Amino acid sequence: MKTSGDYPVWVARIAALLMAAALALAADPSSARPAAAVPRAPDGHPSLEGVWASNNYLMLEATSKAPNLIVPESEAKALAAAAAEQEAAGFERGLDPEAPAMLRALDGFPLVRGQRHSRLVVQPADGKDPAMTIDTAGTIFKPTQVVIEAFDAALSGRRPGERQGTIVASTKVGRNEPCPCGSGKKFKKCHGEAA
Repeated sequence: MKTSGDYPVWVARIAALLMAAALALAADPSSARPAAAVPRAPDGHPSLEGVWASNNYLMLEATSKAPNLIVPESEAKALAAAAAEQEAAGFERGLDPEAPAMLRALDGFPLVRGQRHSRLVVQPADGKDPAMTIDTAGTIFKPTQVVIEAFDAALSGRRPGERQGTIVASTKVGRNEPCPCGSGKKFKKCHGEAA
């Protein structure tokens, strides 16, 4: 019997065939276990239905205690707990009886691509929301005023832009009342003489 090293040749050939079959199965995607199907909405997009929970504390802007966007894991839990505790104390003074317990049970700052982020504002780098300029205010407030006017008109049963009747306040001053000019005299002795 021919041998290859310590094994007979036929054992080496079977081992080679088994190795080739295993490699072929690994390369064939149809033999792989099917991936879990992603639930889809009727329009074909991934479905986001269900319960989504985030148990993190996220501030809008940088603070003096957390000036950096990315916070080391060792500091993240303590900083988030201190901020949540401060906010919980405000709620305990009467706004919402359940909020303090929920704030104290948070998991710290959110994990974003493996790093703890302390705030939502990423740009500018100082983490402060830039002050609103006159141009920005005009851009925001003009459309807002249009929406408010439309809502107000709908509530009062008129079309937007349609004027309501003019209301004129009565400014009739009695003869013995003080004169509206501020002189301190009675109306009849001051501006009421001409009337």
